[in-house]
Amino acid sequence: MRQINNFEKEILQRIINYHNRAIIPSLASVIDTELDNKAIYLDFVAGTSEIRADIALYNQDIAFDEFRKLTLEIVTIVNLLKYLQDNGYLTLFKEANNPPEHTIYGQLIQGHNYISLAIVDPDITKLLLDYSYKSILVGQPLLDFANNGFRTENQIHTDEARILQNEARVQQTEHNKTTRRDLTIALFALVVSTLLSVCEIYHHTKEVEYLKQEVEQEKVIKLNDNQRQEFGSKIDASTKLIEQTNKKLDELKLEQQQTSGQKKISK
Repeated sequence: MRQINNFEKEILQRIINYHNRAIIPSLASVIDTELDNKAIYLDFVAGTSEIRADIALYNQDIAFDEFRKLTLEIVTIVNLLKYLQDNGYLTLFKEANNPPEHTIYGQLIQGHNYISLAIVDPDITKLLLDYSYKSILVGQPLLDFANNGFRTENQIHTDEARILQNEARVQQTEHNKTTRRDLTIALFALVVSTLLSVCEIYHHTKEVEYLKQEVEQEKVIKLNDNQRQEFGSKIDASTKLIEQTNKKLDELKLEQQQTSGQKKISK
């Protein structure tokens, strides 16, 4: 199935809506919505077709724009029906033996004056004359196509591939988020562990410094004790020397006194 535009989707939906209501549509019923105050006139004898519009509602300039728009829609619809029939999506079949010499369908009120514009493309006129008295039988492929959102097989595969890519992208994104989260947690744990290690090292360093200080203080205390002991020994020695000196002086004084006494007695 080829890709179809929005207007073609509307036409197909109209056909399927008729089918769902157990009504067999025709070209006239499908295109009727586009024929507000307008009509399509077909001459089966002359093999011609034309568009008519109510002259009370459309002047020549407005009618020309409306005719051109409607002509493009007619071209789109008949070519769409031909494509669908050629590719087995629906079947167009004739229910009446012979069409009348001419026919008109649309929403132009009978008896109102009108302006007309001929459809000059012979291929489009031929399809209009051929399809206007045929019924439209919907095939299952068309229903499947509609149920798939009017998507072609390539579009379905493309959409499925896009969905898989999106799912893979989402999974990859979630995986990346999980990986980043795990890395963040691991990094946080590493930082905490490092800080604890640094604190522990700092604590041990302080303990070592404290122990060193205690050792130094003990050394100083021991050194001071030794110095005091040595100094005390020197003081004791000096004291003894002074005592000995004083004792010697006392002895000398005593000897001098005794000598002086003896000299006085001799005289």
